Amino acid sequence: SSGINAEYGDKRRQVLLNQGAVERSRAALTRTEQIAVETETLGNEITGELGNQREKITRTRDLLEQTDSTLEKSRRTLLNMGRRAITNKIALVVIIVLEVCILAGVLYWKFAT
Repeated sequence: SSGINAEYGDKRRQVLLNQGAVERSRAALTRTEQIAVETETLGNEITGELGNQREKITRTRDLLEQTDSTLEKSRRTLLNMGRRAITNKIALVVIIVLEVCILAGVLYWKFAT
């Protein structure tokens, strides 16, 4: 009887230990599930934020490309305006030189004869 009681006590202790281990495992599993859900939620938030940032970067890149195109057109326009201004100055200098030559010729013709 005493051997049976001891064996029963050992088995009872073993069952209680096993129940404790099962409860600890269950609690650990529950915590792990909570962490997994929190991690998934955080991952979804980060993915959404990265998507927003990608859209902003894409819009910024497109705007920069448009700005670059506009600046290139402006640069060409300014170069053309500069060329025209130089051409106009050369033409003006030629006209002034011709007028001075004509004036000198007229003065020479009037006073030399």
